[in-house]
Amino acid sequence: LAARNSWRRSLEPDRRARRMSNPMRLAAVIALLTVAALVWMALFSHDVGTSVVVARISTVQGATEVRSASGQLASIKPDQVMRAGAQIATKEGRVALQLGETLSLRLNQHTRVTLDDVDRLTVMNGAVYVDSGGLNAATALQISTPAGEVRHQGTQFQIIVDDSSTQISVREGQVIL
Repeated sequence: LAARNSWRRSLEPDRRARRMSNPMRLAAVIALLTVAALVWMALFSHDVGTSVVVARISTVQGATEVRSASGQLASIKPDQVMRAGAQIATKEGRVALQLGETLSLRLNQHTRVTLDDVDRLTVMNGAVYVDSGGLNAATALQISTPAGEVRHQGTQFQIIVDDSSTQISVREGQVIL
């Protein structure tokens, strides 16, 4: 009995050491999970601040708003940078914006567009006037409408989209639908 008690006492420090190491193990697991979460967020989250700049607002008149790709809603201000995925709604206002060096867009009242990328946008409704900068302009643009894809060939044109139709008016040059 004495030998057995002595043997049990000799094991006590090991048991205490194991109990003390459990908090250390827990801390290591938490640290590992934190690092894994940070790496995942860096690789897979789509932060609007790091998305591609597609346009710059030239002028704003009246009530307008922009919804970022992440869903954040804000008013539009002159010289504001627009990033890929931004959705512009003019409401009672109007917006003029610059895409690239030569291409400019004017959005009339009650217009809603999404800036998909540097060379692509989608018109959901309203009127958009496009000035491509002429035949020698290098900026390509593809506009998605309910009627199909519209591309310019060095021209000025307007697209009007409503619930039942899509109208394209060409001032000069041509567009491809």
